[in-house]
Amino acid sequence: MKITIYVDADSVPKALRSIILKAAVRLGAAAFFVSDRPLKDVEAFIAEDTHRLREEIRSGGRALSTEEKRAVRSKLRFIQVPVGEGSADDWIVKSAEEALEKDAELRVLAVTHDIPLAARLLETDDFSRCVEMDEHVRRVEMAGSARFLETDGTARRVEMAGSARLLETDGTARRVEMAGSARLLETDGIARRVAVIDDRGGEYTREDIKTRLADRLVNAELRSAGVFADLQGKQTDSGTVKAFADCLDRVSRRLLDTRV
Repeated sequence: MKITIYVDADSVPKALRSIILKAAVRLGAAAFFVSDRPLKDVEAFIAEDTHRLREEIRSGGRALSTEEKRAVRSKLRFIQVPVGEGSADDWIVKSAEEALEKDAELRVLAVTHDIPLAARLLETDDFSRCVEMDEHVRRVEMAGSARFLETDGTARRVEMAGSARLLETDGTARRVEMAGSARLLETDGIARRVAVIDDRGGEYTREDIKTRLADRLVNAELRSAGVFADLQGKQTDSGTVKAFADCLDRVSRRLLDTRV
């Protein structure tokens, strides 16, 4: 199982970027820090990581040619996009979509303060392409069709009524509810391929993202009316740093857990 980390770096404080950089190296994960302005801390860390990798090879007694040396690079990348509203968001979503399409084993972890970007990224986790479950599936429920299929503990596949879809069972799901479009609405026991966390130690979910979007609109209107100040620039205290580090560790472990 592989993981790629996408960071909406403009919205993530420097102290948290440092945590993500170190975690990516520890996990051996590719990571993209996307911003419309230079981020010296990220660029310096990537340069140091590249130097470390080359030194490890050289200390093993192997001499590198100039071409080989250039090929040895950190798996971390800094991407500077053109200045413009949504330019970083668009790059992250497009890159994540393409990566997920190419590699069925890939898991994506994104970090952002931006709720609309989180919503877009969660939408890239489309189980209608390939639904993997396990032999313990107990129920498949077709929304809008009143069809109810019972499967026993040894079932390996279920053909979906009203569509040419075929579900190959393979994990620990207990229930799968399908809409008429054959898009997966809910899974129990199946790890989603995409996870998105914020800079306060919380995780965005499909269940709460609509509420967060609605709250964001209300808060924007209240701010414009001067009801309360915008808190986006508030300091990141030690408690928040710990909560974020714990969340990053927990979610990355879940994504990489091959048992689910």
